[in-house]
Amino acid sequence: MHAGRAAVRENRRQPPRENVRHQHDRSRAKRTLERDDRGAAARVSHSRSLEAESGRRARAHRRGARTISGSEVLRGVRAGVEAGCDSVIRAGIVGTGSLGRHHARILTEMPSVQVAGFVDASDANAAAIESNLKLKRYESVAALAKDIECAVIATPTTSHCEVAAELLAAGCDVMIEKPMTATVDEAKRLVDLAAKHGRIIQVGHSERYNPAITAVADLVRGTRYFEAERLGVFVPRSLDIDVLLDLMIHDLNLAHSLLHEEVVEIRAVGVAALTDKVDIANVRLAFANGAVANLTASRVSQERVKKVRFFGGDFYYSVDTNEQEVKGYRLANGAIQPASINVEKKEPLRAELDSFSHCVETRTRPIVAGEDGLAAVELALRIRAAIDESVRNFKV
Repeated sequence: MHAGRAAVRENRRQPPRENVRHQHDRSRAKRTLERDDRGAAARVSHSRSLEAESGRRARAHRRGARTISGSEVLRGVRAGVEAGCDSVIRAGIVGTGSLGRHHARILTEMPSVQVAGFVDASDANAAAIESNLKLKRYESVAALAKDIECAVIATPTTSHCEVAAELLAAGCDVMIEKPMTATVDEAKRLVDLAAKHGRIIQVGHSERYNPAITAVADLVRGTRYFEAERLGVFVPRSLDIDVLLDLMIHDLNLAHSLLHEEVVEIRAVGVAALTDKVDIANVRLAFANGAVANLTASRVSQERVKKVRFFGGDFYYSVDTNEQEVKGYRLANGAIQPASINVEKKEPLRAELDSFSHCVETRTRPIVAGEDGLAAVELALRIRAAIDESVRNFKV
């Protein structure tokens, strides 16, 4: 610990317990609960009283930390919402570009969060955030870390590791936008750092927090065939990475977290259409239990499509994550019956940040933790290697 950090550390939450129940085990379709949308006016302006309250709650938590069940998590979140969320977490944002500005907007609207400020190298981005959200701009990550308990990292992927490492070492929990890092070694470094410092890493695979996905998550065990289409129009952002790390990684995380099986075979093809990196790719994954996934991702399409489908021995579910709609059928007593799936629609990014706030407060493991982000990066880079091999073997 750095000299002079004791007072700051007093406001840090305790490390997550190893045996705290994973959020995957929470009851179906209730992993993230709807909070009332509130404007920036709902933020409390008395920072000293907030800091005192945060410290009081953190010290109480240190005395009474314990393992909690999934049902207790749900009751705690709902009770906090109904009571007006009297526990306030101090948060910051690093990177307020095309995605980071949405994180900043949502965080300022959350009653459970007080946003201390942000860091951004761009004067234009900073001016917009200062003007629209009235947030303080910090000169460095180190300066921001002194005033916060947790941070959202929405910088370019190539800087994720450096920024997250600095925040973790300073005692902050972090929510890192996907992909977690550009390399496997960087992701492993962050997982090790989080364990060393007792901090939480959540990775921003927002589709895993999409209400349509959470609605079917417990219904698709036993999936034998998984299909995903993720198509987007070309926009000049995230060009430091290919379509695997930019878009397909969402579906790699879904396959990893919902099918629960090791990938034993990869067949892939990819094309660099408009940039110097792969812009469109198709992948066939074979899993250890015999299941198969067929994934297509493109950032050079004419339309936006986000659909996933699950096929099992007695079920079929089609999920449109753009529209947050689910259609499904099950085989029961030899008859095909429509499956009625209730989806409580909510902005996925808001659900993701609600979940992060809850994990920071309760010290529970995120739905998409650092290890899950690492697994997605590992698989994406295995697919990249398979694409490289297919290019070498291609014959006209």
